[in-house]
Amino acid sequence: MREKQYYNDYYLENNITYEQGLYNIVRTPCGSGKTFHCLNFITEPERFTTRLGKHQDTKLCLYVTDTSALRESVVSDYETKTGRKVAERDERKNLTVWTYSRLAYELKKYRGKEDVFLRRYDYIFLDEIHQLFKYSERFDKRTKALSQDENVALYNDIIDLLPIFREETTLICLSATPKPLIDFIHDTDDE
Repeated sequence: MREKQYYNDYYLENNITYEQGLYNIVRTPCGSGKTFHCLNFITEPERFTTRLGKHQDTKLCLYVTDTSALRESVVSDYETKTGRKVAERDERKNLTVWTYSRLAYELKKYRGKEDVFLRRYDYIFLDEIHQLFKYSERFDKRTKALSQDENVALYNDIIDLLPIFREETTLICLSATPKPLIDFIHDTDDE
């Protein structure tokens, strides 16, 4: 019987790279260490990003989670491991951690200029990305119906911008069940 291997070890042993211009999908089972890998990727640039041709001092990351609880866990783990604070707003710190709803809200501020926002980050991690599609189906119509504001932040706005995310930064999508993302790619990409 084969011993369980965590994604972080698999990544290093197999010289996996993340590339700008692609949907870098990390599809591994629950509990395989996807979030742990991302924190190592962010906090140990000498092991990870120098292989990618990025200078370790320029590595700015946005990590997006599906829940506030996961957000708090990522923030706590990062701050414990590094002794550095996570960015709360528009600060130029190594790591910013938001929920999908916060990302949708922030993107509304850049309507028509989302590429300016995205270029600030070397890497954007979308954790539990399948949840983004579920939230869009579950909440967007109701949110729009209840709001009189045309600028209401919707999950679908993030989904619509995924091709721009892919082009402007190195996008890393994490999920044990990425089928909604894969369907989106097949429906929207001609590559």
